[in-house]
Amino acid sequence: MARRLFDLNIRRGRVKFESPNVVSYVAKAVEVATWLIQKRTINLKLGGKEYPVLIKPWMMKLELKELRLREVETNFWILALRVPLDAMCYLPSAVEGLIGGVKCIHPPEADRSKPKLMNIKLDMDPQTRFRVEDTLSIESPKGELWTVQVATPFSDWCRKCRWYFHTEDDWPRQAESSTRRSWANSRLPRQQPPVRQQEGQNSQRPNQASTSQVSNRQPPGQQTQPLDRVLPGPAPPGTQGQSSAAPQAAVQQLQQRTQYEGDARTLGQGYQELYPAFFNYNQADRDLSDPFRLPNPEEPGYTWYSNIRGEGDQQAVIRHKLDYYALVSKGLVQRVTYVRQVGHPLSDHKPVLMDLVLSGGRERGRSYFKLNSQNLEDQGLLDWVREQMASWRSARPHFTSTADWLDGGLVVISGVLDVSSRILARHRNKEEEQCRRRVEEAEGKMEMHPISTLVWAKERETRTAEWKKLQLDKQSRWEETLKVKGILVYDRMTRETFRKLLPSSSFQQVVQLDHPFDQRAPKALTQEELLEYARIFYANILTTRRTEDIVDTDLSREVNMWEDTAALLEETDRLALDRPITEEELKQTGKEMAPGKCPGRDGLTVEFYRACGDVLFPPLVEVYNEVLGEGKLGGAITHGVISVMFKKGDKAHIRNYRPISVLNVNYKLLAKTLALRLGRILPKLVERDQGAFVHGRSIFVNILTVIESIEVIQEENLDPAILLLDMEKAYDRVGWSFVLTTLRKMGFGQGFCKWVIAMYTLSSSTVQVNGHLSRTFQLSRSLRQGCPLAPLLFVLQLEVPLNRIRKQPRIRGLPLSANRDCRTKALADDLFLISANTAESLEAVKSVPGEYSLLSKASVN
Repeated sequence: MARRLFDLNIRRGRVKFESPNVVSYVAKAVEVATWLIQKRTINLKLGGKEYPVLIKPWMMKLELKELRLREVETNFWILALRVPLDAMCYLPSAVEGLIGGVKCIHPPEADRSKPKLMNIKLDMDPQTRFRVEDTLSIESPKGELWTVQVATPFSDWCRKCRWYFHTEDDWPRQAESSTRRSWANSRLPRQQPPVRQQEGQNSQRPNQASTSQVSNRQPPGQQTQPLDRVLPGPAPPGTQGQSSAAPQAAVQQLQQRTQYEGDARTLGQGYQELYPAFFNYNQADRDLSDPFRLPNPEEPGYTWYSNIRGEGDQQAVIRHKLDYYALVSKGLVQRVTYVRQVGHPLSDHKPVLMDLVLSGGRERGRSYFKLNSQNLEDQGLLDWVREQMASWRSARPHFTSTADWLDGGLVVISGVLDVSSRILARHRNKEEEQCRRRVEEAEGKMEMHPISTLVWAKERETRTAEWKKLQLDKQSRWEETLKVKGILVYDRMTRETFRKLLPSSSFQQVVQLDHPFDQRAPKALTQEELLEYARIFYANILTTRRTEDIVDTDLSREVNMWEDTAALLEETDRLALDRPITEEELKQTGKEMAPGKCPGRDGLTVEFYRACGDVLFPPLVEVYNEVLGEGKLGGAITHGVISVMFKKGDKAHIRNYRPISVLNVNYKLLAKTLALRLGRILPKLVERDQGAFVHGRSIFVNILTVIESIEVIQEENLDPAILLLDMEKAYDRVGWSFVLTTLRKMGFGQGFCKWVIAMYTLSSSTVQVNGHLSRTFQLSRSLRQGCPLAPLLFVLQLEVPLNRIRKQPRIRGLPLSANRDCRTKALADDLFLISANTAESLEAVKSVPGEYSLLSKASVN
């Protein structure tokens, strides 16, 4: 039931707003409805204001009507509708005289559609319900007569127009509304396509009565033909307060190249705006940018090369970037998929090719909910979380496991926090806006009368101080955020600092994708197609090619690569890794996790788990330790979101995006706990040739070793083979059977292996593109980038092929002494190999990646 009801990717029961402050909810399961009815009330206090919710069972219309009729027998009321102000004082006496039995008169409320008229509710004696009519006549002592309508609990009610005496079926405005829509559509003007005219011809305008038209002459020689789109010229420069480098004549020439016809209000609908690149406009004034640097961050971008100049040692070639690649608006920069330069034999200026998607522009999606840590300052929100977790224990019998029960509880909390975050954000914005208006109000009243100037000046200072206090609080909050990003600590004016400070024009919108495997397939342009192509690519990569392997498969029986791996785990270390997790250990892990990181699909951050750890850590520990028996992790815990980040190259190729798995914090807490345990033992299992992810080692040592090796080769005039190997999608292609075989060969216990199996083999993912999420798919291989434990497991399993190279007798490296040579250095998946330039040694080196690729299905470049 938990997977069907509490999966964040599945849309749950129907919600409908019935009337003000009344919402109906149709649950998909009887268990959910039963639990809600048992809960009866939900009290949420946000920003000092209480939001109570009363839960009642759903009733059919007939049952609800019967209930109201039964209530009428004890509580009867009438509602006088749209009573004029002059008749209000005579209403009680008129009701008492004609109907009688008035118990209570409620305060009048202004009518929604006619504010000058009042609706007045009166509590009546139940016996008077037989004497009430639909109209009531009110007469004043002077003889004035008013007739008002009277509604009772028996009167019909229309939810569409929110008025009495009719229902939705006989709504009087329904026929009028349909007639009005048809009449309005018939009067819409028909737009003709713009037509280029030869000079001297008269343009035929379809709407002579239009008051807003533009007509520009076309240069001679143009043929009459329909235009695919309109190319509007830029705004005329020279406007007061603005600077521009574009000459007026150039702008007028650009404007004269277009022909507009028809009504200007509908003429530009559906057309794309193009920006000219053949005028030397000021980029800052025109808000233009050069898109070349985005897909080509490492290339210099020279567009002009001179011939060799000078003589002798003074010879040189001059290179410049004389030409803009293409000046486009910042909105169009995201639609550029590729920019490159090509050589030309007849020109020293390089032609530039650019792919630009003009159609299919789309807004960024809302993505999924991410909790703002500022909301945790509201004590009422934290109190509700604690009450919710305490009451959620009553729902435990409805779930088959503790993991599913915890998944359901966190999904409920995530949904309420999503709504609460919007309420608190609205409250903060409203508070700041009210401060601004109060200051402006005081400034305005200072000018109204000289006598009150000083009074309002003091009031303005008081209100300004309140506003300033809000700004100072916001400033301190931003300082804390910048400290997390490292801005205040490393505040040098460097490129990295400014990149962190800049807003996310850094977000790279995906506008077009090629099919990852079928070159004949059409390009993906719509959001649904983009998501499907991305999902196909990552689902293929994260699916194992060894379908016959299971978690208990011993790959050493096929090819024994582990015979050269002699490192074994000590008994004390094995027991330390297998021991159950405690609440104190989990709290310490939460303190060591970095704040400010992007949360997973449930939107709950590290700061949230720290603030509510007293109610969240105990069930988490219970779920984690159940894995040591026959338990498993919940589907929501192991679910991840693959967020793609553009690297460089063609933006239409999904391979040019770096995938990052954004995981839930409750998953990361377990992974970080195991990583902290394993990190203390890892230096005993990994040779010093590996410089990544091992405590106490530095990449600098390996860099120095490579530099010194190259210097020795040059000084002694040696002829070895130097190989630089890299693995394609290294983490994503790792097979789970290879990792588990390595762990067992190194002496890891069953407890640690069960945790690894639960974290990886039952995982699922979805791909996020432009803020939209794709369909979910299951994983059958990969060590997730974003998992704290993944780098350590990757280094461990990579020791198997590295040990094979270190101990292979046929491989000869760079001699260091009589019995030692330098063969390999590693930085995670980047390998540096030195081999004697002989057929035997090179064949032995080549065989090791072959065996590794056969067993783990890794791809070595």
